[in-house]
Amino acid sequence: MCLFHRLVITALVPCAVCLPSGADEVAPKPDDTVTRPWIGPDFWANPMEDWNLSGGVAENTHSGGDRELVLLSGELTEQNGAFRVEATFHPRATKSQGGFIGFQIGLKGDFDDYRDSAIYGSGFAAGLDAQGHLFIGGAKSEEAIAKPFAGEVLLTLEGKPGEGGTHDLTLVAKRAGEEIGRFSNAGVDASWLAGPVSFTVSHDAANKAVVRSKRPAHVPSIAQKRGGDWRFGISGMKLAGPKVAAKPEQRFGPILWCQHSLDRGTLVLTAQFAPVDPKEAAKLVIDGKESTATIDPHARVARFVVKDIDATKAHPYQIRWGGDTFDGTIRSEPVDKPRLTVAAMSCNDSTGFPHQPLVENVTAQKPDLVAFLGDQIYEPIGGYGLVFGDDNTSYDDRTVLSYLRKYYMHGWTWRDLLRDTPTITIPDDHDVFHGNIWGCGGKLADRSGDIYAGAQDSGGYKMSPGFVNAVHLTQSGSLPAPADATPCDNGIGVYYTTWEYGGMDMAIVADRQFKSAPKALLPESKIRNGWPQNHAKQRPALTTPRELSVDGAELLGKRQEEFLTKWAAEKPADAKWRLVFSQTPLMCLQSIPEDEFSDGVVPSLPRMKPGEYPEGDIPKLDYDSNGWPQKKRDLAVEILAGAHAVHVTGDQHLGSTGQYGVNDWEDAGWWISSPAIANLWPRRWFPDEGGLDRREGAPKYTGRFEDGFGNRITLHAAANPYDIDREPARLFDKAVGYATLTLDRASGSITLAVWPYLSGPQRSTPDDKPYPGWPITIDPATQKRID
Repeated sequence: MCLFHRLVITALVPCAVCLPSGADEVAPKPDDTVTRPWIGPDFWANPMEDWNLSGGVAENTHSGGDRELVLLSGELTEQNGAFRVEATFHPRATKSQGGFIGFQIGLKGDFDDYRDSAIYGSGFAAGLDAQGHLFIGGAKSEEAIAKPFAGEVLLTLEGKPGEGGTHDLTLVAKRAGEEIGRFSNAGVDASWLAGPVSFTVSHDAANKAVVRSKRPAHVPSIAQKRGGDWRFGISGMKLAGPKVAAKPEQRFGPILWCQHSLDRGTLVLTAQFAPVDPKEAAKLVIDGKESTATIDPHARVARFVVKDIDATKAHPYQIRWGGDTFDGTIRSEPVDKPRLTVAAMSCNDSTGFPHQPLVENVTAQKPDLVAFLGDQIYEPIGGYGLVFGDDNTSYDDRTVLSYLRKYYMHGWTWRDLLRDTPTITIPDDHDVFHGNIWGCGGKLADRSGDIYAGAQDSGGYKMSPGFVNAVHLTQSGSLPAPADATPCDNGIGVYYTTWEYGGMDMAIVADRQFKSAPKALLPESKIRNGWPQNHAKQRPALTTPRELSVDGAELLGKRQEEFLTKWAAEKPADAKWRLVFSQTPLMCLQSIPEDEFSDGVVPSLPRMKPGEYPEGDIPKLDYDSNGWPQKKRDLAVEILAGAHAVHVTGDQHLGSTGQYGVNDWEDAGWWISSPAIANLWPRRWFPDEGGLDRREGAPKYTGRFEDGFGNRITLHAAANPYDIDREPARLFDKAVGYATLTLDRASGSITLAVWPYLSGPQRSTPDDKPYPGWPITIDPATQKRID
């Protein structure tokens, strides 16, 4: 039997709810021998950092609204049948006016997937409120139970088919085997019932669902704000009946997913775990040999390094821990494949989770390498906000749990692709709980005032080094070993490295970690959140913005500059293509109306219909972009040009492709920037003055430009946001999607493309092609476009 959890699915005998013999019972048994933040693979805890398992009881450790354990391994179906859901609630703190304990039934999200429903789903609640009233939906008992929380309470919600396809529901409360309350609500419309259920402790009131009417298109969720003093433990959770479908395949953990690199015969593989006891080592079995790795107690990652892998063969592997297994394959290195495909993505906001159409489209590209280039999480992902901790000088595990809960959603989305596909994953600002970050070589940010823009503008990291290192390990731990593993300031680790694979010679760098913060260096600009508030500094003539460059300001930092210079000069004999991966393109490709002085306006800018062009936009200066500092930007561009490398990036939410310039336009290499997977900040490039020397028939926003910092760029394509009449508009009107690079071995050419979220090569017209303006084919040797 698996040691980490036990799932019981049994045949029931007839009971008070008249459940027929043979009905399913899903009754998870959390491990009663451990104490840990993770309840077990049968549950998704909202939010994980507010729960703890102790003695087999799931303890809600921090009070707030809508704290719930969503059952993954069983749910209510559309079938007309009886069901029963029950759990015992153990009072720990009972100060609340509107709170309740009980169940939420029929959880549904917007994207027809159990993962979405587990995290964002809403339904109706049934339970015992803080005043002692039993309730089902918006109806409650007239009489309150006296001293309702004087001891533990067993709540049972029973449902049986009623007239006209409805269900009659009865809620029963017991203490020490004696019934202390009962309440019924007959004629509940069946549209409310199907879906996952959750076991809930909420300091805030449930929605007042009118469950005798048809379920509306939108059901309000319970408020998730933190606070109060309303906490309970939960045990004995069960779901049973003919209306129940057991879903053991939906369990998640304790081994969540794996990612890997294979570089010159050395395999680096990381296994991401749930927050389990790290005392037991994880095992990797490959080629009949077993190796072990400890699970990092912060990142919950086991990192394996296996040398002398025969790259000409495929190697099935298995991760083992606590009775659980996870299987995948290390592919043979594609050294003779005529064409390689790289898929690149970035910037994953919560809308659309778990992004199943996107996963299908990226998978259909049959990528040989997948790159996630930052912002694998955003603040809204998974709800419940962020836990910043008290300071950034000491490690706080709850802050890491807050991050892991959100990052686990990334793995839950992509794990089937990642189990077999080599992967680059690098963190950006939101991954370390920043809106913008200037890492200043590992400095700790000043958190004495504003935790948001104020701390960020001071430069450095506002989270602890232990937190940052945990993020680095979860995301970049599967990369080849760093070129120089010496930590930067305050012990914050680095991950810049090289990787040779399939004829690709790759360099991976961190273009935020060493970057200088502009506020202290440009006091006259009065920078706030990376934007000059001295408006004179926001509208310089195009001949002057390079005066804003500052001697001594860093971009990649001296260590990475030296690393890239050496890499550029030492091309391997068998390298066909050279690629550099980092977070952000080396420019500032964004425009906003001339009388606006912050990108705070971006979410509210009206979306044009395809073919329309807004008036009044000009290039602006965003110091969060890599258009600044200009001298170090130029140096980075020159290093990449000397290597004939294509720069692969993300971050800006604006898919784009073009050619850098330093002393003249087109005197350097090419970039491709992936659009966001999903975003709240749909940046755009619609400058009033069109680009010079545009290709025939090309849009006004393409051609030769100077960005807001005076950097020369030649833009060949941009995926600007438009109103495209696809729902939900909050996702599809923001030019979301992914990028691909197709590398042709015979010619050495690279074809660059940015694809819409809903498009892939397997789709029907019009969803079988990239965004307008792509594909673009270049010859890296001559740095010319050749299509």
